[in-house]
Amino acid sequence: MDRIPTNWSLGISSDVLFAVLFATEWEENNKADRSAISSLAGMDYEGVEKVITELSKQSDPPIRLLGNVWQVISKVDMWHIVAPRLSKLHLDRLGIVAKKLMTDIDPSFDLAPEERYMAGLKGAIPAYSARLKQGVADSLALLAAYGDSYLNEANLKPSDYVRVWVRQIF
Repeated sequence: MDRIPTNWSLGISSDVLFAVLFATEWEENNKADRSAISSLAGMDYEGVEKVITELSKQSDPPIRLLGNVWQVISKVDMWHIVAPRLSKLHLDRLGIVAKKLMTDIDPSFDLAPEERYMAGLKGAIPAYSARLKQGVADSLALLAAYGDSYLNEANLKPSDYVRVWVRQIF
């Protein structure tokens, strides 16, 4: 289904758009989340933040900041708008980040079961936020289901990439 690009999609780097789309939601004050966004975009977080702050002020923006959490407003709508710009570079970056996120061990399980409720107080929290992990997991599912119809670079199938990444993770 071809969609007419909205004003916000014009002139914005595909790297930033896919970083935002793939992440979907992250905590701005979490250093590991910021590092993951930077890796997805292929630029420093300050540069990404500058672009997305301006993007969030556009008419009908795809992203918003609520408190300290950046959120894509409608992942499906954003996917339909930016998917034709998908490239192997975007997939390569996602694969690296997805493996880091999905193998991040929750240190609260190192605590005794009766102490796990105090994990936050004891500093036993995962490096990456649950929000970011969920967003990237959703993106893997989205790519596996719909990515193949958008990327035809040298017989490249996003679903094959996702399949390999999931095998490597588990």
